[in-house]
Amino acid sequence: MGSIADYRRIPIVRFCNYTLDYDRHVDDYVERIITTQGNSSDGIREYGEFIKRSIAKMSTEERKSWSEKQTYLALNNLLIACAELKIDACPMEGFNKQAYNRILGLDELGLNAAVIAPVGYRSASDKTQNRKKVRKTKKELFQTA
Repeated sequence: MGSIADYRRIPIVRFCNYTLDYDRHVDDYVERIITTQGNSSDGIREYGEFIKRSIAKMSTEERKSWSEKQTYLALNNLLIACAELKIDACPMEGFNKQAYNRILGLDELGLNAAVIAPVGYRSASDKTQNRKKVRKTKKELFQTA
């Protein structure tokens, strides 16, 4: 394992979800679809209204959970891109979100740090990188009907 100084140079991608102004964000998304795809279809606008109605029906806790889970779509793209480029990435939860939000000024922006992912190349001096992976068997993981 590297020194603590090595860990300070690791880029950490922070995936944030919205906490305010959901309707505005949906409207912005719809406009991006129209602009990007060159389509001003009423169907796209109706889709946006459907999304806004669905979000409005959620409780505060449901909305928070749904919004946080949307960040995993972007996280998935990062993991796929890193794998393609042979760059290591590790999705992480369990960090102090309130501290991240405070330090980065995310609360004032209507954002919340939902998940983070350090990315980079593993150190050649990392003695643990060649250890055999410990995984459950397929029988333990999957149940067939």
